[in-house]
Amino acid sequence: MMFDPITRSCALARGETDNKLRGRQWARQHRGVYVRFGIVDDATPYKAALAAAGHDATLSHFSAAARWRLPLPIGCDGRRPVHVTVRPPRPRHRKGVRVHENLLAACDIAELDGIPVTSVGRTWFDLAATCHFYDHVAITDAILHRGLSTRERLTAAIRAGHRGAKAARRSLEAADERAESPWETRTRLVLHAADLMVVPQVSIADDFDVIIARTDLALVEHKIAIEYDGGHHLDRDQARADLDRVRTMERHGWLVLRFGADDLLHRERQVIAEVKTAIRRRRKG
Repeated sequence: MMFDPITRSCALARGETDNKLRGRQWARQHRGVYVRFGIVDDATPYKAALAAAGHDATLSHFSAAARWRLPLPIGCDGRRPVHVTVRPPRPRHRKGVRVHENLLAACDIAELDGIPVTSVGRTWFDLAATCHFYDHVAITDAILHRGLSTRERLTAAIRAGHRGAKAARRSLEAADERAESPWETRTRLVLHAADLMVVPQVSIADDFDVIIARTDLALVEHKIAIEYDGGHHLDRDQARADLDRVRTMERHGWLVLRFGADDLLHRERQVIAEVKTAIRRRRKG
């Protein structure tokens, strides 16, 4: 595209001058990389980083995950810095660009909206050595849930003997394609770590086998439903719908426990204790 980020050498070859590049028509993205002023879209930071890293660069790691629309760890957006992988020898890092050195096979590279990115499987494996366990399982869940890959193909993407291989296998063992959000994944893992084996996406039926609700997680034998309350639950209409749904479940003998992000990030022990207390009370009848 004529408005994509361009290197200084290419710009000069097209008739631009250094004075023009320093003028109002151009905006510098990285040293030696420019874009037409005002011609910026969601892909510009990635394209500019690729131009800065060299012609063989491929978007990778968290930046590739962002382009595949996979859930990223809290505080990460894939753009600050932009991650790219290049063939050795690796050039020096530039401000805002994290350069990784690796030889990528043809099957490791895909193209999204004209941008070379590492494949889903390669992106998943690269992140196994970098992500916290909970975050990587959330990525695995999302890949499986959306059908971007299968357990078999992800297993094949593991590079035995390489850094991250053990973590990748562990994530795959803990993954569940029924999960519908990264926070639901985190809730499940927090509880599984305490031997509370909740099941994702359980449909709840009434006495006539009519589905009355579906819960994020459940301890079915105790009729305990566990819900993650995200920001959208603060909406008035959504809050009302949530209340109606909880009341419906309670009328059919279910106990509903609801947790938010702060609970899962800062009060894991309290979450576990509350669920265990609920189980004890249900057993007592």
